[in-house]
Amino acid sequence: MRRTTLAFGALSFFLLGAATALAGKLTFDMSRVRGQEPAAAAAALLAEAEAQAGTGTWERIAIGDVYYRGGDRERGQKYFDAVLGATPEASDFFRVAIVYADGGEWDKAKPLFERGLALKPKDHRGAADAAAWAILYKDREWGEAQFLRAVSEAPGNTYHYVNMAGAYLGLKPRE
Repeated sequence: MRRTTLAFGALSFFLLGAATALAGKLTFDMSRVRGQEPAAAAAALLAEAEAQAGTGTWERIAIGDVYYRGGDRERGQKYFDAVLGATPEASDFFRVAIVYADGGEWDKAKPLFERGLALKPKDHRGAADAAAWAILYKDREWGEAQFLRAVSEAPGNTYHYVNMAGAYLGLKPRE
């Protein structure tokens, strides 16, 4: 019995390793970026990311984030609009809100935090992120209310306390 279990375990480990190696096989042609100007290298990588993203909302938000923060706000906004215009989850609202907040656009970020929290009122991570960004943007009353919301759901989450402390000191929250 023990020998069979060991053999099965070894076979499983081998197959898992083989599957991981095949899945992780590099198929991207690095000549598309190596030696290229930064804009051309970024364009090649984003084209590959777009091909891989499919309908993944987090992936498309990440692509939109790079376009948006990289200077092509119109193209980035199209990604955000496509995700948020479909059937978004609370986390989709939070992710786009963070892009706006990080870019200095609290007027665009706050309504998305609010929509995410309306969809998932007990999301302590979303509330904590909203709280820290609100503090940075001097929206202290709303931010402190979101912090209380976060710690009422997860009172022992050190991340929440650290990010709020940092926000009071002018530091952006860490993911």
